[in-house]
Amino acid sequence: MSYKLEDGEQLNKKNPRTFHIPSKVERDTLKTGDIVKLIFLFDDEGSMPERMWVKIISKDENQYKGILDNDPYTTKTIKAGDDVIFGSENIIQIYS
Repeated sequence: MSYKLEDGEQLNKKNPRTFHIPSKVERDTLKTGDIVKLIFLFDDEGSMPERMWVKIISKDENQYKGILDNDPYTTKTIKAGDDVIFGSENIIQIYS
């Protein structure tokens, strides 16, 4: 894997006044078709972290599976349509 996902819960704990995330209940009750924003941290030299949208295609007890909804600007190692596995802790925004 050429990236890892930022833990939005930890960012919120460190900066609760400036880094807002949806509630745990909202993040835990998403369904197929919902769209969420995640922060991707790339391994490529010179690549910057990017906030990107992911469309949920399935969920099990502990994690979601989604499809990346846009191409990153700073790397070519992933692209729109690629699968992304993530937990509710990685979700920083829900598209409404």
